[in-house]
Amino acid sequence: MKKSFLTLPLSLLCLANLSCGSAYDDASSSPNTTVQEPSTSAPATSDQGSTPATPAAPAEGTLSGSVQPILTANCSCHLGALAPAGMNLESGKAFASTVGVQSTVGSCTKLKRIEAGKADDSVLIKRVEGSSCGAQMPKGRTPLSADHVSTIRKWIEAGAPNN
Repeated sequence: MKKSFLTLPLSLLCLANLSCGSAYDDASSSPNTTVQEPSTSAPATSDQGSTPATPAAPAEGTLSGSVQPILTANCSCHLGALAPAGMNLESGKAFASTVGVQSTVGSCTKLKRIEAGKADDSVLIKRVEGSSCGAQMPKGRTPLSADHVSTIRKWIEAGAPNN
């Protein structure tokens, strides 16, 4: 009997869907899991080779330098073409799928996913803070730290520039 070449990829997709939950599921779940921090590599060495060089700090208040690393490390269900509700948060796609885009989540369909300049009116902030618009994100994982939420909030308040 021949096996379909799609069996394994479809099985993996089903497992990924079960672990991430649905974008429309408002039931809150918060098992004790660890938040993945952005990975850091070993410090670079200076030209002399004896003193480690200080790595460059992420650019404050930028999408690519300060917000994207948070999204990439903590929002794994929303990375890739099959992201729930089409909200793809991977690098190079996050801006277009969030800033100025109408929310599709239950009670917050009148709001934008990110309303540039208005963090309190942005569904992303409401979801990561767990204040409304459904289950707190990241779903099934440890909530973002206050520092991470503050970084995202400041970027939105600064107009959510695509930088």
